Amino acid sequence: MTYIKIKRYNSQNSRFELDIVELKKQEIESKIAEIAGEYLKFFKIYIKKEKMNYNLKWEYNEEEIFQSEAFDGKYILYSSDTTLTASEVVREYLGKDFVEKTFYSLKSHLNIAPVRHWKNHRIRGIFFVSMIALWLRVVYNHKLNQLSKNERIYDFDELIRRLRRVEYVEIEVENEEKCYWYLNLNDKIASQLKKMGFKKLFEEKRISHL
Repeated sequence: MTYIKIKRYNSQNSRFELDIVELKKQEIESKIAEIAGEYLKFFKIYIKKEKMNYNLKWEYNEEEIFQSEAFDGKYILYSSDTTLTASEVVREYLGKDFVEKTFYSLKSHLNIAPVRHWKNHRIRGIFFVSMIALWLRVVYNHKLNQLSKNERIYDFDELIRRLRRVEYVEIEVENEEKCYWYLNLNDKIASQLKKMGFKKLFEEKRISHL
């Protein structure tokens, strides 16, 4: 145990005790709680006034420390669905990160909010297109993560930015089949897409005699 004696103010030998002695017992307890903060429960503190002095005694709250150690680094997962097993509750909880990132993508990258439409069929339409775009983004991101760092020429956002510049050209020549190709599609983009598994994403059919 540790004892601390708080004396009254003495101008000759201890000027630092003035503010402490002037406090009432409740105020001293409040000051101690302010200093200890959330750790106050781990201590037992006793303050007793004897004549002109205050005696303070403290000790560890062993019971509270023991209970805290039992749950140290742990927390409870509770589900309102009582039919789920413990493993299913944990799996659902771990899936929240995907849900949060999905909403982030919808709001930021896909610009789904705000929806500046009022008719039901238009609102359903923009949500449908956004869901398709989200699905493509998830698949694309998964494919990109399968590549090693050395194989990634462009990161996710940079490759998307470059793909926006790609333009489709279609030409019909008399007595020949329809021809088509893509502009602004360089070898680096095509190479990375092939490594990701999109080998036929930008197939071309050029004019035979050119």
